[in-house]
Amino acid sequence: MALVIDTPTLRNFFESTLVRVATKLKIQDAEWKSSHELYNEIADVDGKMYQLLVDFFAAYIAWYNVHVDIDKAGTQGQLTAEQNQALIEACDKRDQTRNILMEAYHQL
Repeated sequence: MALVIDTPTLRNFFESTLVRVATKLKIQDAEWKSSHELYNEIADVDGKMYQLLVDFFAAYIAWYNVHVDIDKAGTQGQLTAEQNQALIEACDKRDQTRNILMEAYHQL
């Protein structure tokens, strides 16, 4: 079974998240800027939001990498105890950082 999410999909998700946050922060023409530009502008406008994005993206990448490792091992649907634990921890961290990010986003 192939991964449900691939690197281009992940990159698009991160870019759309950056645009969404930048727009909420009233960064002009966010949809026309690169991720690098948006990171810099978000950091300048709201350092806390920037750090929340960094934390969320790191957790999301860690979750994705657990799936990559499982895919490489060919153990989808029959995870080892270690893989299952790694997946649970990665999901929890991803969800926790997303919830913190969304809460801050809705308070902007």
